Amino acid sequence: MSAPLYDRLVSLSEKEHPFHMPGHKRKPLPYLENMLSLDFTEIPETDDLHSPSSCILDAQKLMSAIYGCDESFFLVNGTSGGILAAILSSCPPYSHKNVIVANNCHISVYNALSLTDATPLYISPEITPYGFSGGISPQRIDEITKKYTDIAACIITSPTYEGFISDIKAIADKLHKKNIPLIVDEAHGAAFSLSSYMPTSAISLGADIVIQSWHKTLPVLTQTSVAHINGSLVNRDLFKHYLDVFQSTSPSFVLMAVLDKCREYIQENGEKLFSSFHKNITEFRSGISSLEKIKLIPQDIAGSYSIYDTDISRLVFILNSDMTGKEADDLFYKRYNTRFEMCGTNHLTAVTSISDTSEDFEKLAFELKELDREIKYKDNILPVKITERKTKIPLNKVFSLETFEHNFDNSAGKISAEYIVPYPPGIPILLPGEIITEDIIKAAKNYKKTGIDLTRIKDTELKKIKCIKI
Repeated sequence: MSAPLYDRLVSLSEKEHPFHMPGHKRKPLPYLENMLSLDFTEIPETDDLHSPSSCILDAQKLMSAIYGCDESFFLVNGTSGGILAAILSSCPPYSHKNVIVANNCHISVYNALSLTDATPLYISPEITPYGFSGGISPQRIDEITKKYTDIAACIITSPTYEGFISDIKAIADKLHKKNIPLIVDEAHGAAFSLSSYMPTSAISLGADIVIQSWHKTLPVLTQTSVAHINGSLVNRDLFKHYLDVFQSTSPSFVLMAVLDKCREYIQENGEKLFSSFHKNITEFRSGISSLEKIKLIPQDIAGSYSIYDTDISRLVFILNSDMTGKEADDLFYKRYNTRFEMCGTNHLTAVTSISDTSEDFEKLAFELKELDREIKYKDNILPVKITERKTKIPLNKVFSLETFEHNFDNSAGKISAEYIVPYPPGIPILLPGEIITEDIIKAAKNYKKTGIDLTRIKDTELKKIKCIKI
């Protein structure tokens, strides 16, 4: 007899050193002992997430207080559920609205768009010299709101997967002049505003709905997220309705209790924890600054490419060598048991949190220095970046249409019936209903060649792709 998943996780937990999510880094939660004792169901004494009136309501009010917002809501199926509720409440089915969408949004945004008849007005972030998406320009927001009417909402991602933060206040101000609410996917910024050592959360800068994945960067369990609301532009009754639609009717009391207790733990110990973390990561950044072939993207990139600020906790290493990110990640794991959050075509991304100790950072610095001495220098090749979306058929119609298989290499000009999503970070390079271009084909094959997983497409070998018959 065996338990394949359980056995694999136990084996990994005994040796792997994580520089990836979740934020607790598999270390004991310092504020909690016996989680099974918290595994309740809805009884009169425990309250009900879908109609909170006592302890859950009180816990959510305490959560909103630390961010200084009107209301906060516990999410037990990750940030995705909050994003679905935010978009559907802003532009519900049959409302025939426009919605501004940054084209570097997570796939959950496109899943939401497939459930409504809203027309996405795609807006591109600026592209950095490293090939990553930078920030969203407030001026571009201003231009699109002048060009189009009947805009129900705007959704952007800030910080990005690489830790780049847009000028939220300027963007919110321009949208609010037209009574347009701003939705921010702040999945990777849950630690923002919790300490003076961290950037300010979008909910404190004028955003109307902000959704955070606490589990990505804070010591809580996976799937624990929080949605925050401010102002009068959000239909709160409709937002709560869609939260009920997209969240389980049997929500985990363990997850909710962990959110509540971690919030208390951060309030009581946060400044000390983040002060220590800030010292450790600042020393780490300084200690590896002399590396020649493995270069950390500097924080002074803020001020360029519409990047207003950066998240000091996010480490993105550019590999100036003939080694791909996947090859480097595999080498780190084989030699040191270190695993990164993401390995790209020419980079490695590490997620750090207050759970990482000085010893963790010293270990990583030693490993980086050792590899830097061994690899040969070579100018890195930037990944192909898809900057515009050429949508032909709306997402809410595409899945009911007839499809056929086509050779992927020669599919330029066809209309895709499938997503192509490199994972992580879960940002589609191709949407169903979008025209396939040579750049998309090249980007997908480059991801595949360098060992990055491609999801949502049936033929992951990229021999065939499903297309729409027209």
